[in-house]
Amino acid sequence: MILKPETLTAAAFAPFGQLIEADPATAVEINSGFTTRFHALATAETDAKTILSIFRGRRRPMTGGMLERHPLGS
Repeated sequence: MILKPETLTAAAFAPFGQLIEADPATAVEINSGFTTRFHALATAETDAKTILSIFRGRRRPMTGGMLERHPLGS
């Protein structure tokens, strides 16, 4: 079998669901500027309010200067 890669587009992916992509209009810098969060790009059907976001992290030195805890998130 030979697989031929194709460009991923929202129209081509539509039969399988919603395609999300990093939207600069939703970009928020977090973690002292080392991460960009593209916030609430889609929702998911659950028993609670659920959003889907994309995160882009940048390399940072491991100095132990910040530690985050997210008890209600994954």
